[in-house]
Amino acid sequence: MKRTTFAIASAIALLASAPAMAQDTGVYGGIGVKTIEFDTYSLEGRLGYQLNDFLSVEGQGAVGVIDDEEFGVEIQEDYALGAFLRASAPLSDSVTGFARVGYNVSEFSVDGAGIDASESFDGIAFGGGLEYSWDGLSGVRLEYTAYDFGSVGGIDVGTADTVSLGFTRKF
Repeated sequence: MKRTTFAIASAIALLASAPAMAQDTGVYGGIGVKTIEFDTYSLEGRLGYQLNDFLSVEGQGAVGVIDDEEFGVEIQEDYALGAFLRASAPLSDSVTGFARVGYNVSEFSVDGAGIDASESFDGIAFGGGLEYSWDGLSGVRLEYTAYDFGSVGGIDVGTADTVSLGFTRKF
């Protein structure tokens, strides 16, 4: 009985101290919500690797969850995939500022008023934001990114401004 009690107590002590023993592997991830000009909303996931204290590479993907309706036509982001280089700088013990630049591919669909079509757009994306960590491993991230979608069929599509907010975790 004493061995079982000791084993249970040891296991609980080991599990309780696990966060304190966690090693920062450089890998981080997150999930959040992205809005495109506060019209459409997407669920966004991110996976990155911190190369050093100031430079990271990250990939992200998004799937539209709330679409916009203009003049009886629904507009939705079907998906988005991107790869970014991120430069960061600590602003305090718990707040980090960052800037990033990368490449993104997005597909949007329109439906209504006799239109049912989808189109892919790709181009440079750039922006920045703030990340707050409450324990060195978990936190929240607020970010602005501008996506340059270039032109389609000779028509300049321009840029789309996005804001995202999400949970982030270092592994």
